[in-house]
Amino acid sequence: MNRIGAIFVVLGVSACTSSKTTTTTTCTAYFSGDVSDTVDAPQCATYGFDPDAGGWTLTIAVQSSVVGDLQITIDLGAMPITGVVSSDTISSWNAITTVGADACAFGAGSTAVPSGSFTLAIQSVTTDDAAADAGAVAHGTLDLVTYVHAPPAFNCGPENVENVEVRF
Repeated sequence: MNRIGAIFVVLGVSACTSSKTTTTTTCTAYFSGDVSDTVDAPQCATYGFDPDAGGWTLTIAVQSSVVGDLQITIDLGAMPITGVVSSDTISSWNAITTVGADACAFGAGSTAVPSGSFTLAIQSVTTDDAAADAGAVAHGTLDLVTYVHAPPAFNCGPENVENVEVRF
């Protein structure tokens, strides 16, 4: 272990390593709006190259016993990136979750109406070979606004949006 790695261990900070088969990172998701919840998970973000889609995709999956299963996909283009992007600068993205048996859905995306919005800040991407690695590790934050879609004559709550902040 190098000196910097030893310092991180002593301070109790998890260090991420690049691996095509395993990733060790933590994920925390904060939900607010119609539903409130905080979810801590060992991993929720996958950053991979999809040759059929022609580029890199960030996929975030968060399972909440209160909110349901949230699935987010953001197509980031031909090269892995760090920095800030948003729903204003990305042409293809989506986020969806259905809450319980009530069939209330929270949705957003480039083809959704209303579209919702996000701001994604990727601080780092660790990969051995950016062109061939299908499981790079990304670290960052995602601030997401989804809209509540209720079935006819059904009330899903007092708000019309659900905000999600994910730290991965």
